[in-house]
Amino acid sequence: MPRTKSSIRDERHQKLRLLIHGYAKSGEKKLDDISGILGICEKTASKYLRRPEQLPLEKLLKLARNLHIPIEDVRDSLRY
Repeated sequence: MPRTKSSIRDERHQKLRLLIHGYAKSGEKKLDDISGILGICEKTASKYLRRPEQLPLEKLLKLARNLHIPIEDVRDSLRY
């Protein structure tokens, strides 16, 4: 019988993913804008947006500053 994907990863980092996507959408930022902010190619930026837990902390803070995400919201969405 085939195995199904576990949704544990999705639940753990869903708040951070939704936070980034929500502020990017409200600021009308596209993938090329986000990749420019982070200084990486669009393929890598897309990977980081799908799995924000892999995003290095300094790049996460840089993205949050450019998207005008309050630091308190970023702290609340991080899982230690």
